[in-house]
Amino acid sequence: METRGWLAAPLVLAAVLMGLLVAGLAGTRYREAAAPDETPQERLELVQTIAELDDQFDDDEIEEARYASRREVLKRQLLRLAWEEEPRP
Repeated sequence: METRGWLAAPLVLAAVLMGLLVAGLAGTRYREAAAPDETPQERLELVQTIAELDDQFDDDEIEEARYASRREVLKRQLLRLAWEEEPRP
């Protein structure tokens, strides 16, 4: 009878440690999935900048080559943010 109690202690300890490991991994995954507060603001600012650039181009305030290159850079930045925000499986 005493042998069972002696063997049960390591099993209980192993079960507790496994529970803590699972809880820790779940907590880490949750923190990684949460997007930082500044990312949506940065994304909004990029969209607004692209819209302003489009308005400048429509009003002939900027030449086409400069408009196209600047817009491409801003679009890449926006896509990078979207890619970083995308949840990973």
